[in-house]
Amino acid sequence: MQEGLVRKNILLKELRNKKVDLPGLLKKVGEWVAEEVQTYQFRDMPIKPKEVLDYERIPEPSRKNIDVTYFYDHPQILAFYKLRHFVFWENLSLYEWLKECLGYVNTEEEKVKILHKMSEFPTTKGGE
Repeated sequence: MQEGLVRKNILLKELRNKKVDLPGLLKKVGEWVAEEVQTYQFRDMPIKPKEVLDYERIPEPSRKNIDVTYFYDHPQILAFYKLRHFVFWENLSLYEWLKECLGYVNTEEEKVKILHKMSEFPTTKGGE
């Protein structure tokens, strides 16, 4: 991680000192991402706990009439949906970052590395 901070500071210093322009900086960032792409990891979506499965078995119209105390008695339900939401958006953000960096690299080898990592993107919303 320390090496990443040093590299980031060097790139920003080069930009500030006009040794590199913005397109050049973005190209260097893309190359950096391609070099380090194996360190990027998509998170696994959480598995639904029993309480969520039980809740989802309740017919949709009946769910609307459930008293709020039900959720106080089953805090795992809200915790699961919050975690699933967080993991989904974290994964999507990483995917979009990789897609952005794909436009900054020039070599086929760098593109293949990034595309391979993008192919690992989880396609479900999780817990299914």
